[in-house]
Amino acid sequence: MSDLRPLEPGVMFWAGRDPRETVNEVAGLGVRCGQLLIPGHVPADLRAAAEWKGALDAREFRLVTLFAAYNGEDYTDAASIQATVGWIPKSTRAERLRRTFELSDFGCVLGAPSIGLHVGFVPEDRTDPDYAAVREVTRLVCDYVKVQKRADICFSKPPGAAWRVTQEFFRDADHENCDHLDPANMTMYGTGDPT
Repeated sequence: MSDLRPLEPGVMFWAGRDPRETVNEVAGLGVRCGQLLIPGHVPADLRAAAEWKGALDAREFRLVTLFAAYNGEDYTDAASIQATVGWIPKSTRAERLRRTFELSDFGCVLGAPSIGLHVGFVPEDRTDPDYAAVREVTRLVCDYVKVQKRADICFSKPPGAAWRVTQEFFRDADHENCDHLDPANMTMYGTGDPT
């Protein structure tokens, strides 16, 4: 496949159906690249990854990011997101860290240069125990991805924090391969101006 053009449009699509059918449908839209989201209930085993790789290769479709989702996340409203999304809920943090490692391995099989995910509502108070815990999970994931020789890990902007807090969080994580993906959340939650 030829190189992608700068800012070439792509599409985000979900795993859960037959890989060949899904990739054929997405490529039929006229796009050549995109992000594959793996819902929490979809197995991240390497056999499934090989099936996805075959489907992507057959259509010469470039996967730019593998996006991680987790069981139990609820995007109904801001309160539900704050309580259930990403690495903030203590009760699911260890399980979601393991899942993120599995998905990173999955993405390596597919040749995805990055893995993306929602961190969750990062507290604005840097002394909050959840702030420190999520920062440490972020560092662990960035280290894991770096060992795999992956380009980076992209985080959707922590939706509860203002732009300044987001920038502080990424500085505190202190990893070159820790990147920011989706400032549209600032608009959606009224927490800042992404421009």
